[in-house]
Amino acid sequence: MTLASSGTLEARLTHVRDVVRNASLDALVVTHLPNLFYLTNFSGTSAIGVVMPDAVGFITDFRYLSAVSALQNGPSACPGLELWPVEQSYEEALAKRVGALGRSRIGFEAAHLTVSRLRWLESGVRDLAPVELVPTEGLVESARVRKDAGEQATLRDAARRLSAVLEGVLTELHVGMAETEVALALESGMRRTGFSRPAFDTIVASGPGSALPHARAGERRLAPGDLVVLDFGGVYNGYCVDLTRTVSMGPPSAEAVRLYTAVRRAQAAARSSNRRRSRSFRVSEAARSNSPRASSKRPSFLSRSPRTLGNRWYVLSAGSVVSVSTTFKPASGPNSIASATARLSSITGDGVTSPSLA
Repeated sequence: MTLASSGTLEARLTHVRDVVRNASLDALVVTHLPNLFYLTNFSGTSAIGVVMPDAVGFITDFRYLSAVSALQNGPSACPGLELWPVEQSYEEALAKRVGALGRSRIGFEAAHLTVSRLRWLESGVRDLAPVELVPTEGLVESARVRKDAGEQATLRDAARRLSAVLEGVLTELHVGMAETEVALALESGMRRTGFSRPAFDTIVASGPGSALPHARAGERRLAPGDLVVLDFGGVYNGYCVDLTRTVSMGPPSAEAVRLYTAVRRAQAAARSSNRRRSRSFRVSEAARSNSPRASSKRPSFLSRSPRTLGNRWYVLSAGSVVSVSTTFKPASGPNSIASATARLSSITGDGVTSPSLA
């Protein structure tokens, strides 16, 4: 796994410390593991971080002490990390350390701290110091929204690898093949090309099933004329990256071409609206406003743009990664013809998106 350098981690921590300070907090308890990975390069399954103005307290148990120590002796060490081993329980260690900080306002990630752990923390610090525990939302995520150069390189590399996996599977795709067999081929291809695991259950939906959002791969066999939705992704260098394509089994019908054209037009509109300082919901509006009237009744056009952290709308900045997932379904219903679905991801810049992610 390629990890962020110490310099990159220092820049991330500086940003988060500025956000913490602007929120009138003296420190931030980080319990969400993806946020902890972003700030420290720790990829284990159990740890707690405490971001302070001049250091990062890192609470973990004996299973990870050697790994963290080895990480701290390399080029990807987290600057200012202080290792705080767990002696009895994580709750006890957290309460003891927070109470001993001598700081009055300590933030915690409200969406990622259980009620029982919060109550333990409150009772544990009550007798140690006059500490106010303050719920916060999205402080670390505010930094994660904007991808740095290393993250952008990882996403582009992963996108190229997924595209290669798709090209390989398309050469094997044939009428009579079961959806589950296609899913297995996609997942095996991801493993062979460097992904550590699937990011989610692989979606292979053919025929009428392709009109269903997040359909599961089943035993249905591909038939001539089917539109087949392939939605798959993997974890690469700690990041989840996915790709969605709709393919036709044999020459597409006129109706399928019409659906494809509608999706392509919407994707192009969304892509052109991806600019610095634009609000992210404008990308969604651009896609929706380009859904055509294919009959006397307006067809269903679904657009999710972008799938934001914490379901918030953001002002886009350079480095923001925007994913537009669009589905165009004919007004005559999902059983007449499969819907056309595609996903396009791009990195916000000066109106320039990454071709490798298209």
